[in-house]
Amino acid sequence: IGYETNLLGDCPRRVTVDFERGSTKHHFENVAPRWDKKLKSYALPFFGRVKKASAKNFQLVVNNDPNTIFLMFGKISKDVFCLDYRGPIAPLDAMAIALAAMAKKRAV
Repeated sequence: IGYETNLLGDCPRRVTVDFERGSTKHHFENVAPRWDKKLKSYALPFFGRVKKASAKNFQLVVNNDPNTIFLMFGKISKDVFCLDYRGPIAPLDAMAIALAAMAKKRAV
């Protein structure tokens, strides 16, 4: 699980996830959010699942295809997040990705 350094916080963070399942390698990247003029913030389509804007909201896809989402993680309310995933991501993989997203990142 990798996060691109974003010290200024002027754009959404980039997330990449790489793992092997058997002899198959998997590589996922987050969908880049678009600026929403109405909300005056970056936004992603969460199909009604996510209710709050958060820097921790993200979706993982393969080959930058937003029509095939393998993992969605987003804020529903204060201290409540939802996690949706599908194969080849296993439940333990999804939980590890979500926990890494929740970890406080500090510039050192």
